[in-house]
Amino acid sequence: MPPGDRPHEPGRTGSEAPGRSWDPAAVALANASLLGAGYMMLRLRGPAVVAVVITIVLVAVLALGVRTVWFEAVVLAWWAAVVVHGWHLAGGRLRRSPSLPAGPGLEATHRQRLVALGIAGPVLLAVGFLRFDASRIELDAAAHRQGECARALSILDGLWAGHHVADAPLTARAERGAEACELLLAAERQAGRDPLLAARTLQAYGAHPSALEPRAQYEQLLDQYPKHDLAAKAERGRKKAQLAIELANVRKLLKKPESGGKPAYCTKPARFSGAKPYRGKGPHRALFFGKDDHRRKLPSSWLAKDAADAVLVICAGKMTYGSAVTSCDYRAQRSGWITRVTFRKRKVPVRVYELRTGRRVAAHSVQIGGTSCPRRIHYTIFGSFDPGPPSKRYVSSSTSDVRAGYRPLIRP
Repeated sequence: MPPGDRPHEPGRTGSEAPGRSWDPAAVALANASLLGAGYMMLRLRGPAVVAVVITIVLVAVLALGVRTVWFEAVVLAWWAAVVVHGWHLAGGRLRRSPSLPAGPGLEATHRQRLVALGIAGPVLLAVGFLRFDASRIELDAAAHRQGECARALSILDGLWAGHHVADAPLTARAERGAEACELLLAAERQAGRDPLLAARTLQAYGAHPSALEPRAQYEQLLDQYPKHDLAAKAERGRKKAQLAIELANVRKLLKKPESGGKPAYCTKPARFSGAKPYRGKGPHRALFFGKDDHRRKLPSSWLAKDAADAVLVICAGKMTYGSAVTSCDYRAQRSGWITRVTFRKRKVPVRVYELRTGRRVAAHSVQIGGTSCPRRIHYTIFGSFDPGPPSKRYVSSSTSDVRAGYRPLIRP
């Protein structure tokens, strides 16, 4: 047969190379990995990238934000949509019409499905195993909550990021149980000096996660036996349990997030009634967040190590230019231009909370001074263009300058 007169084969255009036809089931299975592998089989890089990005966003929101059953259903619906879309792009139909192009041969079909299984299989098996393992850990922890909260917490420590991705709603429930156990253990430690009341509390409540406030048991004793000899002990126990609950809650809010930044307390303050009041000359020990370089320059006597010995919580914001100190003229190195540079204080917005009440006692800006007008200043030259120094610069602040800025808050 002369060159160029080769007959047209079904399912292949003249510009296509042999072997481009893909089995719909193989493409759908590869897409089930949620890694865009099915799209890559079809050489559709754009849809592959979009699918991976959407998957990452959905999984991140599920694991870190909306850990609910309904949002897990949204992720599952996305998974099904990607699988079906890959099937249709590869020419899949519920019933193949004779007019449709033929698919790959039997041997090629088997090979393609094995490749797809090699891609999607490990992902699906990993998700299935992690869901099973998370359920096993949660059930094991639940079995130990009845009087063994410490053991339950130890078991729940086995949950990690992979479990959060595979079964976010279950891990969210497990974390709520862990938080409840932590509160109970804290209350038990506080109530340890009242053995009889503590025993009655544990007998009434167990390590059951839905009723974990010994405070309620103390209040019940006070209501039923207001004039009993145990009333005074019950009142003391109730107050201790209340303080333990408040302290545990504050400590949780003061934990710095893994992603960095300030803790939740800075926007959602809470009280710890056992803290000292913000009165007198001080120094009032503070937990300081937001400007680590400033915190390191403060005296240790001003800083608290834990919420239990703190009076204040200070949340510092982003530093900006503050009040002008003085201005000096500088000559550009190359152009010879004269620029007047104004040296300004370092302005740091702060929110100060009294831990005892959780109320904000100050919301203003700290201004940190320092020396100015050095003999030389360094600035950037762009190739042969010398713009001269910028018109604003911070003063040079020493350790004593930083301390002077924060002293009115710590030692009013």
